[in-house]
Amino acid sequence: MRDAFLSGRIWAFPNLLIIYTQSSSLRNHTSE
Repeated sequence: MRDAFLSGRIWAFPNLLIIYTQSSSLRNHTSE
């Protein structure tokens, strides 16, 4: 159970990073 939780967090982190960079780049694009 705990291993699945850890692997889930490890998998979610890069996805959150990608979403964050995409949304920030989108915001910069509209602000120009």
